[in-house]
Amino acid sequence: KNAERCEGSTRIMATSDVQHWRKDATKLKEVVVDDISRSGCKDWEGVTVQELMLSDCSGMGGSKTFKMSRNGSARCMALHVIGDKHQADPQFFARIQAAAAAFSEAKLSPKHVVVHSGDFWIEEWSGETPKSKLESDAAGELGRFIARIHNVPTDWFDAHRAFLLQQYPVLQEAPLGNPIWYFATRKTDWMDTIKEESRMRLLINAQLEPRSAAATRVVTCHGDIHRGNLVLCPGGDEAYTFMALDLEQAHVNHAIMDITYLIWAGTLKDKDSKFAFARAYLCESGFPFDDDDVFALLLDAEINLLSTGFRCDLFVAITETHPLATQESELISYLRLRAIAEQAYQDTRLAREIVEKGFHKCQAVVMANSFEHPYQNGVPVSLHPIHPAQVESVDKDGRCKLLMNWDGTISPRLGELHHALVLGVGEHGEIKLTTQRDLENRIVLSTEARAALPLHGHRAPKTTAVPLLLKGQHAGKALVLSEDPTQGDYGCIPLRVGDASSALTVHFEACGAVRLARFPYLAFDCNCGRARDGETMKIYQYQDCDCHHFICNNDGTISSRFAPQLVLALKDSASSEEGTSDGEEGLEVVWAPRDSLESSASQLVFDLPVGTGRHPQHELNISGLTVHHEDIGRPVTWEESKRMAEERGGRLCTLEEVQSHVLALRQVERGLGELQGEGARALFPTQDQWAAVVTDWRCYGYVGREWVQVGDLYHPQGMSHRAYGIPGWGETHDGAWHSVLVWTEAPLPSCTPSSFHQMEGCQSHRSDGKQCGGELRLGGGS
Repeated sequence: KNAERCEGSTRIMATSDVQHWRKDATKLKEVVVDDISRSGCKDWEGVTVQELMLSDCSGMGGSKTFKMSRNGSARCMALHVIGDKHQADPQFFARIQAAAAAFSEAKLSPKHVVVHSGDFWIEEWSGETPKSKLESDAAGELGRFIARIHNVPTDWFDAHRAFLLQQYPVLQEAPLGNPIWYFATRKTDWMDTIKEESRMRLLINAQLEPRSAAATRVVTCHGDIHRGNLVLCPGGDEAYTFMALDLEQAHVNHAIMDITYLIWAGTLKDKDSKFAFARAYLCESGFPFDDDDVFALLLDAEINLLSTGFRCDLFVAITETHPLATQESELISYLRLRAIAEQAYQDTRLAREIVEKGFHKCQAVVMANSFEHPYQNGVPVSLHPIHPAQVESVDKDGRCKLLMNWDGTISPRLGELHHALVLGVGEHGEIKLTTQRDLENRIVLSTEARAALPLHGHRAPKTTAVPLLLKGQHAGKALVLSEDPTQGDYGCIPLRVGDASSALTVHFEACGAVRLARFPYLAFDCNCGRARDGETMKIYQYQDCDCHHFICNNDGTISSRFAPQLVLALKDSASSEEGTSDGEEGLEVVWAPRDSLESSASQLVFDLPVGTGRHPQHELNISGLTVHHEDIGRPVTWEESKRMAEERGGRLCTLEEVQSHVLALRQVERGLGELQGEGARALFPTQDQWAAVVTDWRCYGYVGREWVQVGDLYHPQGMSHRAYGIPGWGETHDGAWHSVLVWTEAPLPSCTPSSFHQMEGCQSHRSDGKQCGGELRLGGGS
């Protein structure tokens, strides 16, 4: 109970803390072992807490998933623990179990072996995650698999629909195929967000109905179908087949919902895979599947992106309206896009562009979105006059401010860093936003221009480039890229082990960033800051944020800064389709627990020069540091947070202090230390809370101000806000909901850079080291 409170102080000490089994791995194992012993599961008969091993492979939905293994046994199971927030929904667990029974009876998902009522279940660990890019054959098999899901009888959902109708009477007005049924699968996440009946009615009535016969059927839907919830298994007559996991959002809806979701989640990326999927789906479903039929289904799928997914245009528009809104005309941004979608059913040229490029990438939608979402690939950059009286307001408007990067590219100041947007040239000579990886069309300033302009964007790497050669068991091998980094806009690129002659050369910076030597705008990346057992190591846009901070351990292994218990390792060759005859070349590089590696053959040890990268001893020593944390009960800005900390006789923590504190707390969870106080897992568990901190980071307009995640709902605790750009809610109360304060009475640490103390009056520097000020702007009289 103490661990679940959201106020208090934490300090690293030498005493123990009592936690609920949901927050304590040992207690969770005890509950699981007890249930297994009573289930009669023969393969796990007599298992003990000491033998049971749990490896976290959770997604971001709020619940937890663990790969469960037993010492000395090759057989694994999957343990799914329902998140605390879902306990408020009495039908959540029951609906999952009903869906699981229907899916497993049709041999479409693993059977639940053990069920702990209302809390967790255990099922067989089946297959392997499909490749990030589906070839035509795999896309076709996926189409047949989704058709088989849509053939599952829908009566399993009847009792749950009746419960929803009782809980939300307005759903009586909803047809059987409607986006509201998708959002009803998560009461605490979505329905409580649009809890007013008037807004629910708007959502029900604003949908644009699909047109093709296959799309309009009301069928059993998975609801969260994407690569991470699919596994490939041996398929009998087929070379392989799919199985579906994670049925938390399973329900009954239009068939197009699942098909659109595959596009929305990025499982179906390119035109070839989409067409192969749609043709196989139609064939398996008993519908005509000539080119026109395939095109009609894909047009429906692309247009349905307007109302599919938890951040779809319709849901965002609904949540941004006034709680008492009743008129559809108030959904301005959504209606603008829906009008384009309706036109596509009449305009062959527009329909073809939508199917080939994707709905949100066609020019009409890009232009429409640029009014409210200016920082997107393809958005035009315009020049317009400014009246002298408007100068002050324009200075505060980030749309008029641009920053120069070290390589001469120009970025929008407020663009999200993970998009890596820069100025580029369109096909007709117009200036638009494109990505760093678009080498053909991006604009690069001349050497003379760079020398005369301030460098406020990303800086050049500071360290000498080194090849990522391996030693020990993998001598003669190296890390290599799996695909050309100049292709695509800003997708991830998996890393593999290959021959040393093709070694990837990088700058391993003192801050922990690992940037590519040939393409310094790309770097090693942990997905959303999370390094997890079994997850593939990838290359992504360089953001100088926590997703890109790694540790070079003293033994030559590499860990994520926020997951020091994991190291880079080879994916198990027995489960890989891409291993070569030598058993290692071409295998994916994944994260694996250091203490669970049975042999050094899986662990990757790098042959790096002494002093390369960031080392464990670089972490801030916070022994004895007390960190206070409290919920103020209302949104607070950065300035308010600073004032409140001073009123309490202290100061805001530095970003390094909070991050090092989080690392110490994680060591406690792993049994490497003890904790006195509250919040052993997160300062604000199961919440999305950003707290104001101070920093010496000055890129992209930050001047001493930063925000750090102190919850664990959507982002890992300790993650800074750098990757998302400057948060507008940090300066005003507009759109803010973060209501917490984190502070300390300790003096500033001695290792804090001297520039930190003069941050409010600091100057920026040009690439030649000379001081300068201001932002780069579009020229002329604007």
